[in-house]
Amino acid sequence: MIPGAFLEPLQRFLAHAQDCHAIRSPDPAKVEAAREFIAETGRLRGRPFIYPMVPSGRASGPFVEMTDGSVKMDLIAGIGVHLFGHGHPELVLTGLKAAIKGTTMQGTLMPGEEYGKLLKLLVQIGAGDLEHLPPEAKTKIEGGWLTTCGTMSNELALKVLRQKKFPAFKLITFKGAFAGRSSTMQELTDEPKYREGQPTFNQFSHIPFYDAQRSVEENISTTKQQLSEIVEKEPGQYCGFGFELIQGEGGAFRTAPREWWTAILSHARTLGLGLWFDEVQTFGRTGEIFAFQRLGLGEFVDVVSLAKPLQAAAILWTKEYEPKPGLIAGTFAGGTVSLALGLRIVEMLVDGDFLGEEGRIQKLERFIREDWEARKRRVGERFGFGDAHITGGMAAFKILDGKAETIKKFLEKLFENGVIGFSAGKDPVFIRFLPPVGVLTEAQWITAMDVVEKTLEEFADVRPA
Repeated sequence: MIPGAFLEPLQRFLAHAQDCHAIRSPDPAKVEAAREFIAETGRLRGRPFIYPMVPSGRASGPFVEMTDGSVKMDLIAGIGVHLFGHGHPELVLTGLKAAIKGTTMQGTLMPGEEYGKLLKLLVQIGAGDLEHLPPEAKTKIEGGWLTTCGTMSNELALKVLRQKKFPAFKLITFKGAFAGRSSTMQELTDEPKYREGQPTFNQFSHIPFYDAQRSVEENISTTKQQLSEIVEKEPGQYCGFGFELIQGEGGAFRTAPREWWTAILSHARTLGLGLWFDEVQTFGRTGEIFAFQRLGLGEFVDVVSLAKPLQAAAILWTKEYEPKPGLIAGTFAGGTVSLALGLRIVEMLVDGDFLGEEGRIQKLERFIREDWEARKRRVGERFGFGDAHITGGMAAFKILDGKAETIKKFLEKLFENGVIGFSAGKDPVFIRFLPPVGVLTEAQWITAMDVVEKTLEEFADVRPA
């Protein structure tokens, strides 16, 4: 039952959303004002927008209207933020209800009802309290903390590991890692250009991720040896091993088989390393709430960081890794609206038909894979189609020559044609999509991929020689 106070604005919003159900070209009457606003904002922040777009506030599912009057199909979803797309009626209503509460921001001193309910639900799910999960997905998670963004949740995870293993402070991670852009996380992130002009402090060691060209046994032997050598070279210096189960920006959604993970995580435990699972991007996207649940790695979890679709962020821990009072605090844990939305999004995932092998997310994964393979057989040789990394609602494809400048120009052309994507990885660079899997249909995916093909057909004029 919708309260009367919310009925009129909600109906108005839904009426506007009816205009956003297909890709549409810009409105010539709106283009100049939109361009001026984007240029001025870019000047003020010291760099231009990645794409010249500002949403107008009208949207429906994967479709978003921009201030220039165009409608785009959003297949990157704010880099994984909008799991249920744009303008979902249930989430609009949730936001409206939360917006009129007296407390705008919640935090350490005054957490609200949304804070408590969200944290409780995350701890329950993190522990494995979902009927369909197998025993190997269960963990010993007992508590956690809410914060504002993925970078902050990663900062807290590292602090927890360091306190537990004090005075050890160094961390082992993988090449291709991305953890954020704070002073510490930019050093953990394996991308030198993100820390240009910044000092580094020799806090992190990077080892190669799983090599799909080699056998599982070879990978296990090599990775175990590398872990041992690092820890033994500097005894008492390493507090933990932190990683993305599916590498995002740096790895173009590379992952690895469960048997490799179980072998190397068991070995890391024998070396005395705490285990930190970075699920900032994988949270809610793999067909389970956590990627470690899909891979059956619950026994190895010490600390988990998560964010993006949550509209806020969090860290979860086992009792053994619960931090001492004073280590973690924060004026802001998130806005009341954000926390209410995060709670409702998690509830929708759990209560809907999204999770498990026969849930909507893994069904969409299989459809995306089949569609890509069919296109690869049909036009792959012409357009340089190569590897595809697809897990749940995370999809990255190798196209053209895989060079950074080529892919950048292709994505700009794709945006002009009405589909928003992004890039990931290095040598080659992939195009990547994080579609709104909570609402995206198979027909909409086909529409988007048809635009990809259309763009490839047009791309000969701008493709580097």
